[in-house]
Amino acid sequence: MGTAERLSARRAHAIGLVCEPALPGGAVAAATACAAVLAGQPTEAVQGTVRALWSAGQASRADGFALAPHLVTLGSLPERRQAELFTGRVRGAFRTR
Repeated sequence: MGTAERLSARRAHAIGLVCEPALPGGAVAAATACAAVLAGQPTEAVQGTVRALWSAGQASRADGFALAPHLVTLGSLPERRQAELFTGRVRGAFRTR
């Protein structure tokens, strides 16, 4: 329903939209705790996950999910190997629909 319907924190949690609702007045602390967890993860894995999410948002849902494992793997490769894969790539050759 998008913006046509307001969801309570309890309902958002029940349908899986959020994994843990913040206590009243605790949104900043909860967001800071989540950010600390993300910051503690391997940079390549986080980058790969973000790329997968961007692709899923730009492509159809099925196309995004099909690309996700490859992009997560790519983002998890050592920096040198990632650079090798992109060497010689034609700039602008990859376009989304």
